[in-house]
Amino acid sequence: MRLKALAAQYFVEPEGDPFAICPLCEGQLTNEQQKSLAAQLLELRAHASAAERKIDDACGAIDRELRALLTSDVRKHFDLLRTMVPKNAYSEAARSRFATNEAFSDVLTGIAKLTNEIVDEQAAALPDFTRPTMETLSPDAPQSVIDLCQTMHSLQVVSDLALWWEECLARLSDLGRVLFDKKSEQSS
Repeated sequence: MRLKALAAQYFVEPEGDPFAICPLCEGQLTNEQQKSLAAQLLELRAHASAAERKIDDACGAIDRELRALLTSDVRKHFDLLRTMVPKNAYSEAARSRFATNEAFSDVLTGIAKLTNEIVDEQAAALPDFTRPTMETLSPDAPQSVIDLCQTMHSLQVVSDLALWWEECLARLSDLGRVLFDKKSEQSS
């Protein structure tokens, strides 16, 4: 049956020729048994096409339902979140706000230097974010199944990322307070 299903993928109904061609041996299907095989291949191909359409429809519906569960902000930044390296993102955001911002980098240069030191310490103390691995699918899996699996994997990454931030936010004390405390220590 598997061989018939495979052959059905490549079976082409004859146009103008009374005899079908076997997709496996490329011979003409001339006798009654072979004509019956041609009819079975044609039927299998039709069933396979219908099944593929159903799979595409089901996968598309599941994908839409999963994405609809996201908040508008998460949906808006989904591509950024699913590829985010959080330690780097934290460092870049903190430096951007408190070290490279014109007010800090030009006027309060001591604060900018101190910020860089504190951000380096905080980032070094953060655990690495470990992305979940995606299951390897068969290369001949339908594209809609591959797309749905990629969406589900991306959702898992974003969910794990949210848990990582929740765990690590306790470690990242208020940068402004830390700066104030360090600056006070230096002044004493």
